[in-house]
Amino acid sequence: MLDYLKTGERYMDNSLPWDTVQPVDYDPWLGFSFDVSAARKLAEQWIAKNKKFQEIKKLSEKAKQRREQTKVADFLAGMEKERAEAKKAREEAKAAGLLDPGRENDLNGKKERKSLLEEVKDDPFVGVGLLLMDHASALSRATETNR
Repeated sequence: MLDYLKTGERYMDNSLPWDTVQPVDYDPWLGFSFDVSAARKLAEQWIAKNKKFQEIKKLSEKAKQRREQTKVADFLAGMEKERAEAKKAREEAKAAGLLDPGRENDLNGKKERKSLLEEVKDDPFVGVGLLLMDHASALSRATETNR
């Protein structure tokens, strides 16, 4: 989703090529396992229905378009429009959970701290993680009762 950012060592000057590590012998895990492709499909369905993830995708596309638009506005009106769009994008990103709302308070001298649970309760990435953990837990319980 955020591939347009082009971040990481490979985009830096004089970056080293990827190397490989020789494989090692190991014993395969014999405990509980689940179907990764089924979990991936479940997560994709959840993400497709989740409004916050749809907002993140939309914001990502807008950011990609802004990155590709390299011309600076010629007139003051154009600059004002761009600033208004950037402000709106920041507000949308904050609403989608992409920006830390506490950061603005820190910058304004206010130090209001939320508990970790309050900070992550509406985070869409945490939501899909919880969905997958619940799914794996249910599969594990079903497997144990069938033994």
